[in-house]
Amino acid sequence: MIVIDASALTAFILKEPGWQSLSKYIMNSVSVDHIIKEVMNAIWKAQVRAHH
Repeated sequence: MIVIDASALTAFILKEPGWQSLSKYIMNSVSVDHIIKEVMNAIWKAQVRAHH
């Protein structure tokens, strides 16, 4: 079982450097329920930084 954390999922979604190497882990991974909140917060922060 592969457990993924919010930082790895965020890096994959935002296509941060090295994101392609994460795809083999994300496809069959599990995580905790609150990962959605953590990832959405990170995406929001990235958008705020990009527009300032």
